[in-house]
Amino acid sequence: MVKNNNRTHILSATNGLTFKLIHIADNQVFSWYNKQEYPKKECDICAFIKPDMKSTHSLVHTEVSLFAGHELLVAPAHGGEYIGAHFKHMLNIVDESNNAVIAFEGSKNASIKNYHFSCHYISDKSYLPITADIHKEFYKEIISQDNLSMGILEVHGRNPICIQSSSAETIINAFHELEKHIGVNYSTNDHPYINLVLWKEGENYMLLAIPRAVYKPAEFYDENNSWNIAPGVLEMSGLYLIPEHSELTNLSTEQLEQVNAEVSFNNSHILEILNELDLSLI
Repeated sequence: MVKNNNRTHILSATNGLTFKLIHIADNQVFSWYNKQEYPKKECDICAFIKPDMKSTHSLVHTEVSLFAGHELLVAPAHGGEYIGAHFKHMLNIVDESNNAVIAFEGSKNASIKNYHFSCHYISDKSYLPITADIHKEFYKEIISQDNLSMGILEVHGRNPICIQSSSAETIINAFHELEKHIGVNYSTNDHPYINLVLWKEGENYMLLAIPRAVYKPAEFYDENNSWNIAPGVLEMSGLYLIPEHSELTNLSTEQLEQVNAEVSFNNSHILEILNELDLSLI
């Protein structure tokens, strides 16, 4: 099924997944997507930050918006912790804005200390299709213990690990345990590339961790390919930002499912990781 209002294109796959495509014609606005990728010597965020910017916990408001209801939040200083205090403050932000969702890219680079922390604030969590997926028939709970639930989506094309708890401390500890089994090295501050999506439902925090196998799909490097998608956290959540209008109308659900499946861990790998977790102290 296709719904199209010229700027937004919604595709519904037969397996129940939804993909939302938004055309962003302003290249300068689009360039702010994934700004934390840049090292300090060429960091546009460092040049952009001003002392009088409004702050929210450890982050500041940039007033940079990719679409209605979106704002880029950034750390005021370059470098620092990978998530650390920022993680706790992102939890505080969704506490204060109960309908909002925060999407964190994760770093595509080895040494986190050389990059600038930023995340996406979206005022309406339903804007990201992935927030509805855990209520569909293909969601499967794998781990259930006191105030902690972890599960996966048994569907081709979207591969998050869902962590649910009413305790912020439990969410943080469960994620750090998960991260250790994906490949973190705290001694060198090297972290695996994991997209994070965070929101609240009632009293529960909902954290979707999407481990990435690669940053870009093979088709991205094919010069004969008609589209140009390097999927970030928003795309992995079902929201595709499209700079070329022709791509908006030509992409199919099959292509998008394949892109997501190729760049993320498959369910067999995810289940192996979940089976290795030590949650006894959480």
